[in-house]
Amino acid sequence: MVLIQPQNATISKNTFKNNTQADMECYSPSTGSKFEENTYGDTVVTFRHSGDISLKSVASPPAPPKGYQHIGKFIQITNLTPAWVFLSIMYSNGDVRGVSENTLKMWRYNGSSWNIVGGTNGVDAANNIVYANITEFSIFAPLAKKPVSTSKNYYYPAGGGGMWIKPSPTPQETPTPEETPTPESTPSPTPVPTATHIPEKTPTPEETATPTPTPVKTEEKDQANKIPGFELIAALMAVGTVIIAKRR
Repeated sequence: MVLIQPQNATISKNTFKNNTQADMECYSPSTGSKFEENTYGDTVVTFRHSGDISLKSVASPPAPPKGYQHIGKFIQITNLTPAWVFLSIMYSNGDVRGVSENTLKMWRYNGSSWNIVGGTNGVDAANNIVYANITEFSIFAPLAKKPVSTSKNYYYPAGGGGMWIKPSPTPQETPTPEETPTPESTPSPTPVPTATHIPEKTPTPEETATPTPTPVKTEEKDQANKIPGFELIAALMAVGTVIIAKRR
């Protein structure tokens, strides 16, 4: 498609594929014209511009730099005169499955390496648009940082054709249930033996010793019996004792 000085035209919803030459050539001034949601290969593009430019789909896109991944959207823009282009590339939710969407930026391939486009450059995640203002021309593509993962498998477009390879899910470990603690047994108190009252022994009373009468020696008795009149004297003394007692 060749557009020469279009005025207030709206060019939208066109699809360009497998063209040997440029898909679209725009010659300025394109005063008031709109180029909205035209598809170049598999890439939907909206743009405004100044200067003469051409656009073409990319059949064999270069590999992204290390640590980055593309989302299968590429466009080649060539300036025919000094020019600038405010470029917007649309994507679907499926295009960014497994991608760190908020890290998407517009990158430019210079023929040997990729470089991020300077100046105005960002992503409108709410509307699924990556945009940038470009003043140098070549192949452009939205690139995102690869997500940090312990798995070696990622979602990515295979060969730039937009076909997604689904990684095998990483099995999650089944948490080991915590053991229920066995309640400690409460020891039964050891019964304190009750002291048995042992009655005190009643002391055995000591025997009172019976005084042993002092025996009268036989000799002394015999001598007394040998005193003449001893028995008479004793009898008289006994009688006297009785009389005295009576008088008292």
